[in-house]
Amino acid sequence: MKLILAFVIASGLYAQQTEKPPLSCGDPTKISAEFRDIAGDAYDKVESLKVAELKGKLFFDPILQQSDLAVRKAERKATNSDEKHVAACLASFKVTIELYRVESESWNAGVTTASEARQRLREYEQSQKLLSEAIRQTLRDTEKKSGAQETGNDKTHHSVLAPTGSLRITSKPTGAEIYVDGAFFGNAPGSLKLNTGKHTIHAVLLGYREWTKEVSVFPDSDSTLVVELERVGK
Repeated sequence: MKLILAFVIASGLYAQQTEKPPLSCGDPTKISAEFRDIAGDAYDKVESLKVAELKGKLFFDPILQQSDLAVRKAERKATNSDEKHVAACLASFKVTIELYRVESESWNAGVTTASEARQRLREYEQSQKLLSEAIRQTLRDTEKKSGAQETGNDKTHHSVLAPTGSLRITSKPTGAEIYVDGAFFGNAPGSLKLNTGKHTIHAVLLGYREWTKEVSVFPDSDSTLVVELERVGK
């Protein structure tokens, strides 16, 4: 019953927010460097949510909470109509990911037919693609026009401004808590999108020794990391 209700609500949200995704997310010349940094962080979080959209709740829910907080921060910090437009694009991008997940669950539960589900999933995927590209383009153009050093920081550490790679993490035994650069990302197995460069992966599972490794991520790479844990007292 809860799943059916969630599906009905999600369908209404889709009609309001994703029927006609915007091809532009504001005028880059009207977006401040400070807001660009906040919006870039929110974009990173929502992109991570997209990677996890078909993962289990233990993996998906923490990332959903992080992305929700980041998007709300962008909405609060927007000071003009163009920054509010970017924040609205971010919110819509996040909603399409949530709707994709609800639709997939409805299909698996037999609530919708395969043909209906496939059509909606294609629409959500297209909406995600258009929104993601529009946000990236707006923030990249903002960086070009304002300069990366405007606030004394290089903002290119955000994935919206810098290349990324994918890393799939599995653990033996399964279910280890995974931390990347000190931030919790969920339980293995799972896939992450990370900025290029070096990252520290930390795994924790009750009854096993903590595990740490430094990995390098390259542009557009797609690699797998197997975490083999050693039982305490061995």
